[in-house]
This record gives sequence, structure tokens and C-alpha cells, in this order.
Amino acid sequence: MNLALQVKLLRLVQTGMVQPVGSDKSREVDTRIICATNRDPLAEVEAGRFREDLYYRLQVIPIELPPLRKRGGDVLLLARHFLAEFSGEEGRRFQGFSPEAEARPCASPWPGNVRQLQNVVRKTVVVHDGERSPAVRYRGRASRRGGVRGAEAAGGGRRDRATGAARATGERTVELCGGNMTEAAMRLGINLSAIYRQSWTAQAAQ
Repeated sequence: MNLALQVKLLRLVQTGMVQPVGSDKSREVDTRIICATNRDPLAEVEAGRFREDLYYRLQVIPIELPPLRKRGGDVLLLARHFLAEFSGEEGRRFQGFSPEAEARPCASPWPGNVRQLQNVVRKTVVVHDGERSPAVRYRGRASRRGGVRGAEAAGGGRRDRATGAARATGERTVELCGGNMTEAAMRLGINLSAIYRQSWTAQAAQ
């Protein structure tokens, strides 16, 4: 949030008053403000990117949420939730995970946290179908890169080079969008499901 907008937010928090666009009168609002960040707020204050007065106004009941890898059974609960949600969207028959699949999420590091887990489950739903999901697997950087190199070496033809170029473009777009698959699909002009079918989630999951 830029500093100019921080000033307006501070005024709202202090006075409980807002002035609608196009109006010359302020009115009182009854709000509860919940803020979230993946940065250290005090470090941002010290760097001059966040107002100190606003920080202390907002720092009333702080809650520190640990990374997904430290949340134990939450990983599987979230994975089940995403499986049910995406199965409904894609018209799949999944009712749960296989025993093998349930053991994998809790043992994975999930450097991309909930967003990465969400993307992996969506990809699984898009490319598979059945009553039990076969796998929810975090794949590390080395194995993923090796797989891409192997596919390119096995091809060698013009079509394979074109496919490789399309993959590179897709992965780069996903990376530029910060892992936001919906935004990447809009930029590429393709359906969201196509990103998962083409395995373009590689860069976002790292």
C-alpha cells in the first residue's frame, strides 16, 4: 500500500469517518479491520515503506500464522477442502484421497504454502478422475527440471521445439503473475484448466 493511501486508512481508523467519492460530507462507519501481510511490519516501518503511526493503530491483536509445513494436519484438511471444491467445478467424481495420497501432503515442504497446495490439488483434479485422488505431490526443482530436459531430448523435432517454446512462455507468464493462475490464463488468452494440463505451474510452485 502506498504512503498516500496509508494516510487515508489511518484517518479512517482514527476517526471512524469516510467521505464518499463525489460527496462533500463525511459519514461515520462501523467497521472491523483485519490486515494480513507476508512481510515483517516493523522492518517495513524502519525502511520507510509503512507508517509507524498506522502500524501501532493496527497492531491490536496480532496473530502469527506459521508456514503450511509447520501446521501438521491442517495440510490434509485444506487438501480435502480443495479437492471437494475443484471436483465440483470440473465435474469430477472424487470423494477423497487414496491412502498413499493422504500420506504425501504432510511430508512435503510446500515452500509456496497454501497457494501451492491449492494449485497442486487443482492440477490433480484436472488431469485425473475417479472416486479417490491418486496423488498430491510436491515436486522439487531438480526433478522438475530434469523432467523437462528429458522430454526435450526425447523429441528433437520441430513440433517438440514449438511445444518447448510454448511451455517456456506459459511458465514465464505464470512466474510474472506471481503464481496467480487466473491472471496468467487471462494474459495468455487460454482456459484456466489448460495451464494445469500443460503443467505450467512449475515456476509458481518453486
